[in-house]
Amino acid sequence: MIVTLIGLLISYVPALLLYRYLRNLHEDEDHHKDCDKLLVNGILCSIGVALLDLAITIVWNMLGFAENMPLVREIFDAFVIAALVEETVKHVTAGKMVKKNHDKVSWLDCIAYFGIVGIGFQIIETIVYMIESNIIQILVKGFTMGSIAAASYGLNPLFALPLYAAGYSVDNVLFYRYAFAVMMLGMMMKLCGLPIKVSRKDLPLLASFGLLFSASSLFLFLCVNPRYKERH
Repeated sequence: MIVTLIGLLISYVPALLLYRYLRNLHEDEDHHKDCDKLLVNGILCSIGVALLDLAITIVWNMLGFAENMPLVREIFDAFVIAALVEETVKHVTAGKMVKKNHDKVSWLDCIAYFGIVGIGFQIIETIVYMIESNIIQILVKGFTMGSIAAASYGLNPLFALPLYAAGYSVDNVLFYRYAFAVMMLGMMMKLCGLPIKVSRKDLPLLASFGLLFSASSLFLFLCVNPRYKERH
């Protein structure tokens, strides 16, 4: 138990160091208070999402779907809970802070806000990993993957800023992003000998989850688009 708690604390170090850096981007007290508030809101929202997932798991088991449709549950968690619910909550939480400070917020502040909300989620997700996994998995998932994911997803729109400046719209950026992603994923699957064929009955489900995931990216990229911010 003590070793597990030590591993949990170690896994928080990178996230807290990143939070300290983002909090100190500005020296004014208002920015520090906003960052503290975002971190707390991220933690509270993550608890809410975790409770929702727990409730769905209980209902899923009561209906007897756990043994009969495990793949559907995995897809549901990945694309509905993680992509739609979790990312929408992150967008709304950080977006409120962007709107509150719309007269002075910069693109770097937007990235910091989203990153801090992600850190709040990572704090709770690491505890979930601790419950579900052993100490090695906690360190790998919480220390490495959790910290990278919390920061990198919020940093995604940063690399689109030069394209916005060149006249590209959010739709153009995401189209090329996913087009290249599909080609790279296809090549990886081919090299690994994985089947690419999709059955006809799976197409509606895959299309629905794809729309949900693309909506998550669309809202995130819109939030840091300078032209979108000017209109709103």
